Amino acid sequence: MKKVPTTFLKVLLAIIAGVTFIASVSVGFVLSRSQNSELVPNFIVTVLAVVAFLYALYEAIKLLNYVDADKVFSEAAVKALKHIKYSALVVSGLYILLMPYLYFIAQGKDAPGIIAICCICAGSAFVVATFVAVLQRVIQNAVELKSENDLTV
Repeated sequence: MKKVPTTFLKVLLAIIAGVTFIASVSVGFVLSRSQNSELVPNFIVTVLAVVAFLYALYEAIKLLNYVDADKVFSEAAVKALKHIKYSALVVSGLYILLMPYLYFIAQGKDAPGIIAICCICAGSAFVVATFVAVLQRVIQNAVELKSENDLTV
C-alpha cells in the first residue's frame, strides 16, 4: 500500500497554531492595557477558546501521526477524534455563553455585528464538532469490524 505523506498537513497545522497563538497574545496584550472593564469576560472567553482550539490542533497532529504509522483504524485514533470533538464543543459553548453579555454591549453601542460574529464562531465550531462526531463513529465501527475480523480464523 502506498504511503501518504502528511508532512504538508502537519506544517499547515503548525502554522495555524503559531498564527493563532501570536494573534491571541497580541490581542491579549492590547486588551490588558485597556482600562475598559467591559472587555474582561470577552478576554477570558477568548483565552479559553484559544486554549481549546490549540489542544484540538495538537490532537489533529497526533491523528496525522497515526495516519503515518498506519494506525488510523485504532482506539487511539478514535480517542484523538473524541478529544477534537470535545474541544470544538467547548469553543462553541463558550461563545454561546458569551452571547447574552455581548448582546447588552451591542445594545449600548448600537453594534449588531458583534452578535453575528459570535454566532459565526459558535456555529462553525459546532459544525466541526458534528463532522468529527460522524467521523469518530465511522472509525469506531471500522475498528470494531477490524477486531472482529482479526479474531476470525
